[in-house]
Amino acid sequence: AARQVPTKKSFNFRLPFAATGAYSMLQQAFVCVAGLWLVWSLAQRLLLLIPGQAQVAGMAAAPSPSPGTGLGRQCSTYTYPQCEDAIKWYLQQGAKDRCKAFEKVKAEGDSVMFPYTAQRDVCPAQGCCGCPGQCSRCPPLLPECSFWRFDGTWRVAFEDGSEAVYKFDPQGHVEAKMSESLLPPVFKPYDNAYIPQNIPQDGAHGDLLSRWVTEAEGEQLCIETTGCQAVSFDLTKRTDQGHYYAHLKSTTNMVTLPGKRWRTLIRQERPPTYGGLTIAGPLKPQEGGAKGAFVLDLHLAAEKFFGEGTIEVITMTGSRELQIERRLQQLGGQTVLKGTGVVDRDVM
Repeated sequence: AARQVPTKKSFNFRLPFAATGAYSMLQQAFVCVAGLWLVWSLAQRLLLLIPGQAQVAGMAAAPSPSPGTGLGRQCSTYTYPQCEDAIKWYLQQGAKDRCKAFEKVKAEGDSVMFPYTAQRDVCPAQGCCGCPGQCSRCPPLLPECSFWRFDGTWRVAFEDGSEAVYKFDPQGHVEAKMSESLLPPVFKPYDNAYIPQNIPQDGAHGDLLSRWVTEAEGEQLCIETTGCQAVSFDLTKRTDQGHYYAHLKSTTNMVTLPGKRWRTLIRQERPPTYGGLTIAGPLKPQEGGAKGAFVLDLHLAAEKFFGEGTIEVITMTGSRELQIERRLQQLGGQTVLKGTGVVDRDVM
């Protein structure tokens, strides 16, 4: 009988090449994923350095996402996990007590990028975490080191009939919900431009009024004058005290004139607020003020809505009433609005 000779199985040379191709594709996919993650991470950090990114219409929110996540952190909910170790380090270096050590931590500046994490990334810009005044290893205040009685939610009535709600926590954070009527007008400056007198057909004078004022006083006077839309300053008429001869205008039709003789401020439309604005920021003890007086810098909290130097001084009376004075530092700290608040017991 014929004997069967076992045949040798042939080797399939295509299998190794198929495996190699799959491995190569896997490597390419991994490189693509890693590249996308790197771009996303860099984009998130660059957003922190773009002015205005911390502001959202109707809400002053801190974008500053925690590393590795896409979640933002509200200014009023910041925590400071690095603070205790920082205070201990300064105590070891000879700080007299915890309050002096806390002052040294705050003196480091406002440039910690992610203060609510254990990371100590810093950047050259002050306020880079998205919440100016809170980009430190420690919170704005330590209750043990300040005269602090504000904890809770307060309803505030202002003398112009406006209302607001202020919420304070023990670390010196404040969140304020304001009605639209509490937001001041915004002025945009135009150099080498003035608004000529508008002489109506009946021969009446077009200027609402003319007066010697500083620029800040001119803005405030325009706000208080019915029908005022702009202020033109004659720069050739200036006193040693910085007063210019200014003309309040009921129109915004400007004429350009080279020579740096005129400067005009035009009232602008504010960004939309949808009926109100919520801002958040840190309180600081008032320098040279009474014990227990604190300052909220409205410009730092919402620069698109409040001019530089606009602050609120917050104090407490003996009868447990919150007192708020809005002041303009450009006017030498002049108070332009006052309000009184009581604890909102419905949320206690």
